[in-house]
Amino acid sequence: MVNYVVGLEPLPANETLLADLKPGDEIKMRLSNGVVLLFRFVERREVAADEASVFEQFHPRLTLVVEKEEGTWQIATADYVAEVEPVQPPSGTLAQPGQAVRVGDAQVTVIKGHAERSGPDLLPGTMYYLVEFSVENVGAVPLDANAFTMQLQDGVGNKYLLSPAASAAGEYGPLGGEIAPGATVQGTAGYLVPDTLAGPALIWTFSPRPGSELQASVSIPYEPEKVPAGHAEVTITDAFLSDDGDRLIIEGEIQNTGGEPLTVELSDISLSSSAGMSELIMAAPPLPWTVQPGQTQVIELQYSKPDASAALLSLLGYSFEIQGLQ
Repeated sequence: MVNYVVGLEPLPANETLLADLKPGDEIKMRLSNGVVLLFRFVERREVAADEASVFEQFHPRLTLVVEKEEGTWQIATADYVAEVEPVQPPSGTLAQPGQAVRVGDAQVTVIKGHAERSGPDLLPGTMYYLVEFSVENVGAVPLDANAFTMQLQDGVGNKYLLSPAASAAGEYGPLGGEIAPGATVQGTAGYLVPDTLAGPALIWTFSPRPGSELQASVSIPYEPEKVPAGHAEVTITDAFLSDDGDRLIIEGEIQNTGGEPLTVELSDISLSSSAGMSELIMAAPPLPWTVQPGQTQVIELQYSKPDASAALLSLLGYSFEIQGLQ
């Protein structure tokens, strides 16, 4: 490791870039072999052009140089933190629960994932999915746990954002504050999801800060609850946007294959997407629906259009992915 001295073009944008750096900001340099070197900004100063100390090779660091109009140099120095291989784990694979994955100065391990179907704030048709995990600080400076980003993706591609309320329902609770060098802490990442969350695997993605290219993705096995056999068969015949584009209209049929009348209530239906749960505007015929044994009920549902490219309709334990919304 050497002192990498990099000259930037003498542009106002580059001067502003250096001026906006704050102590502790991460700077990444990607080498031709794909290895990423991590540095953290230490100081900024102005020196005479060709100042010899700028080129000293006593400490592993990165030095950024911008020549100013007056002939001086504005420099920013950043200390070396770590070296990260281009891909971890190997390309095309996902980490598994129990496998530690290094992401910059954070070493992350998913302990387990589990569903929580009871809670005072849960709406009908929803549940919490909780990821219990640990983070070890393998670097030399504290990690800000409040900057971590953690996202969940289900088996059909719907993405869910972190929910503080759901995280509080976990074994460890939400993670926050600073993690000292060498310390290991446990936390819960919780998500509000439909109770018919699609499997057979969920992908949990961890990043040490928003917008960072460094991330770890873990595949967590998940088996949805079984749909009761011989009770109901649900078919979606069409799904389309209204003429004004504000509503998603879903048409389908429910066949009662059991020996008793089947009642369908609002709690048996939900529409979710990466933007959250959608509001049901209209149901035809009006809810609740009662379907007699051996009979088929034609239905129509109208929802506020989700702000997402795809959505997941859950109806009587069945799940249907609806795409092409954007």
